[in-house]
Formats: sequence, C-alpha cells, structure tokens
Amino acid sequence: MANTNKITIIGAGQVGSTVAFALTVKELASEIVLIDVVKDKAMGEAMDIRQGT
Repeated sequence: MANTNKITIIGAGQVGSTVAFALTVKELASEIVLIDVVKDKAMGEAMDIRQGT
C-alpha cells in the first residue's frame, strides 16, 4: 500500500533536517515539507536530502 502521508517539519536546522532525512530513508511519507524562516536554508536542505537518497 502506497504512503499518502504529508509531513511538515518546522525548522530546517540540524534536528529538522535529520528528521526529514530519516523520514525519507524510511519512506514514511509521500511528501515532506521543510519550513524555515530562512527560505534558502529550507530549500538547500531539501535539495541535499533529495540528492542523498
């Protein structure tokens, strides 16, 4: 059964990025959203996670 969960993480620092990475590796959500006050930080972390998996 395909996952159709969307998880939003507020904060793209070390903890938020690690949580997003773990969720991605374990395929626990179909969509993961990173939100941070510094938009470029969230975008950069998301791109790193996407390329690393």
